[in-house]
Amino acid sequence: MEFFVINPTENKKPSPKCETTVCKRLLEEINNSKNSIDLALYGFGNQKDLFNALKNAKERGVKIRSVVDYSKNMDKIYPNTKNFISEFNSKTDKINSLMHNKFLIFDNKKVFTGSVNVSESGTGGYNANTAILIENEELAKQYSQEFEQMHNGKTSKSKNIIENPEIFLKDFKIQAYFLPKHKGYESGIAPLLEKAQKEIFISAFYLTDKRIITQLINANNR
Repeated sequence: MEFFVINPTENKKPSPKCETTVCKRLLEEINNSKNSIDLALYGFGNQKDLFNALKNAKERGVKIRSVVDYSKNMDKIYPNTKNFISEFNSKTDKINSLMHNKFLIFDNKKVFTGSVNVSESGTGGYNANTAILIENEELAKQYSQEFEQMHNGKTSKSKNIIENPEIFLKDFKIQAYFLPKHKGYESGIAPLLEKAQKEIFISAFYLTDKRIITQLINANNR
């Protein structure tokens, strides 16, 4: 398991270059893939090194499949998504709600996921983000099941729920939640907030869920 942090104070503007640690690591995994790469991404920005690496992987026989959101507003943010869809025959959803996933599955054994988008401001290093790369076939299977549904046209509430038992990786306990079918708040977040004894650290773009806010107030009061 590898953990990555993008520090926005290190970059003065978005960049198309693959110079961050997380981008270089993604590039390495793409170049080292032998059989398959499945991508579920919000969109694909002007990240030529990653784009070309995926093209090279396809040319050497790696099976590339992808799902992106491709709503009208998203295309304004990541205009290169059109090229990505054309090159890799990417699947798109047909609903207004966002497909906001950011995960890649390498050779059905490694999962890369987190908050970072493949874009000038994401992997390019302008925004604060975190990501994680986990090598575990059980976890990769769960993500693959979720990916298959989206690739076959099931999105949002039309998806079936994925069995997500806890996975133990050395000293870590991992559990994946795929929304909206998995109740991320009820099953994942609420119990942790209720059990917290000393501290709760939060890093979030927006904090809008009133249930979480109420629990944080209660935790602060105790």
